[in-house]
Amino acid sequence: PFGVPEIKPNYVFREDLVRELAWAIWPHDNPKPAHAKNWTPSLLAGPKGSGKTSLILQLAARCNVPVWRVNLNVGTTVRHLKGRIGAEPGRTVFVPGVVTSAMEQGGWLILDEFAAGSPPVLLSLFPVLEPDGAVLLEDAQPPRYVKRHPEFRVFATDNALGAGMEEDRFAYTGTNPDMNEALLDRFGSFVEVPYMDASAEEVAVASTIPGLAGDTVNGMIRVANQIREGGEVSGGFSTRMLLDWGRRISA
Repeated sequence: PFGVPEIKPNYVFREDLVRELAWAIWPHDNPKPAHAKNWTPSLLAGPKGSGKTSLILQLAARCNVPVWRVNLNVGTTVRHLKGRIGAEPGRTVFVPGVVTSAMEQGGWLILDEFAAGSPPVLLSLFPVLEPDGAVLLEDAQPPRYVKRHPEFRVFATDNALGAGMEEDRFAYTGTNPDMNEALLDRFGSFVEVPYMDASAEEVAVASTIPGLAGDTVNGMIRVANQIREGGEVSGGFSTRMLLDWGRRISA
């Protein structure tokens, strides 16, 4: 189906992270968890390239769920999320935004780089995050409200939020260090996504790039962890960088 991510058969899931997200997506205290109204939005925080977005995408792929994804930045407007007036030959039409499309069609919405959103954009998300929230589409013809589909879910990811990121938050330029507390309170699930431990990361690299020798993979991960622990290299050393390095070696 349209919008369903491609399954990566060698993807390595981390059980603790899956358990936390599963509770938020499909609350186990509800007899019909897939259509539960008491699901909670999830905020995933962690260093760059630690696997925040890929975790959501691969869960969606296994569950055959379509995903709408937007990277928030200073240029993102409320109309990008809600919708805008477009043109067709001889007439104007309303073009739904990424948020309202996911809400109506029952997909998963990923808001990447959450802290980079401008205050008007972030404030417009309040009704999206509330159980009985409805979004008014002023530009629709005629204007109407959009309510949440039973299978709609929301995830936000960020590099600069959370206690573990506090000392590094100013390394990510263009982000908003002072997030609205009422907005953050709408996220009932806060998931910290650190880098994988050495054994899991070794499996991830070896399964993604099968041509690499075991001792090579082991040495690469030792180097990556030394850089992460030393903090002497600006920006650290993400799993994504590790995979790119491995592809160059195996080429």
